[in-house]
Parts: sequence; C-alpha cells; structure tokens
Amino acid sequence: MDEGVRQSLNAIQALYNEWQMAGDTQKRTLAPRLTQEISDAQWEIDDLQKAFDSQRVVSPSRREENHQEILQFRRILKNIEDGMSQGYANKSAASFTNSSRMNNNSSPSSGFSEGGGRSGMHEQQQQQMMAEQDTALDRLAETVGNIGYMSREIGVELEDQNQLLDEFDYEVDDTHSRLSNANKYVDRIIDGVSTNKSWCVIIVLALILVGVIILSVAIPA
Repeated sequence: MDEGVRQSLNAIQALYNEWQMAGDTQKRTLAPRLTQEISDAQWEIDDLQKAFDSQRVVSPSRREENHQEILQFRRILKNIEDGMSQGYANKSAASFTNSSRMNNNSSPSSGFSEGGGRSGMHEQQQQQMMAEQDTALDRLAETVGNIGYMSREIGVELEDQNQLLDEFDYEVDDTHSRLSNANKYVDRIIDGVSTNKSWCVIIVLALILVGVIILSVAIPA
C-alpha cells in the first residue's frame, strides 16, 4: 500500500511542478485537479496509517519506521499546499501592484486625443477587473483546499472516536458476560445450600424417629 502512496505523491509532485511553470490561465485549470489529487492522497495516507496501527505483532523499530514514513508523506503534501498558498499570495500582491500602477497611469496625457484617452481607460478598467477576478478565483481555490483539509481532519477524528466507542462497547459486553456468569455461579451455590438444608432436616427427623422406636421397644408396657 505504501508503494501506491509513493506513486500518488510522485504524480502530485509532477503536477505541482507543471502548475508552477504554467501561466495564469493554465494555473486556474490545474489548481482544482491538483487540490483533488492532494485530497485523495491524504485519504490514502490515512488508510495506510490505519493499516500500520492495526498490525498487532510488530517490533518497536519497525513501528518507528512506519511512523516516520507517514510523517514524511504528510510533510510532502504540506510543502506542496504551502507552495500553492504562497503562489496565490505572491500573485495577489502582484495583481494589487499592477492595479495600483494602472490607477496611477489612468489619466490621459496631453498628447492623446479625448477618444484615445477614453479607450485606454476602458482597456485598463477591463484589465483591472480581470486581475480582481483572478485574485478572487485564486482565493476561492485556496478556500476549497482548506475546507477539504479540514473535512479530512474531521473524518479522521470521527473514525478515532468510533474506534474508541467500539472498544468501549466490547468492554461493556465483556463485563456484562462476567456478571452473568457470576450470577449463575451464585445461583448454583444458593441451590446447593437449599438442597443440603433439606437433607439435613430429613436426616434429623429420621434419627428422631429411630430414637422413638428404640425407646418404645426398650420400655416395657
């Protein structure tokens, strides 16, 4: 299973390298795919960790190796997510700088006609709107990625809680079984005592009867 995780991480790394080298339009196309690949890899790592944890007989050194391997996988994904977030932040800063420059240069110079000035202002406004839309899309992609990460963390926590509840149910059932066996043992003891009491009474009455017969025979009429 860990080999499958490694292959997934290699594919994500290659896609991330492609995302880094891509232009703005291609980045917007690759970002959702890259986010989904990271989400799927997170689930695969969670499944791998569960498989490691379920191993009953394993040496401490092997357990530590498994733990370090999981940490390495998670660190790779975290670095890629941080790289994407930093790329969004840098692009937002660049978009803000370009917008400021366009605003500063929005007034037409005296050498242009009034029609040319209006056309230039209209083009600059369109560029500014496109830059703002790009920034909004980048922030949306980052938000979706964060929500996906939070959902995975919540899913892992719920699975851990379910495992604890299952273990608690097992302990309750085991305790109930022990109490039931103890009650049966006590019932058997009580039944035995009651039976012994009945035999004691019968023996005592029999002895009394024998004594009365002996006395009646021994005493002459």
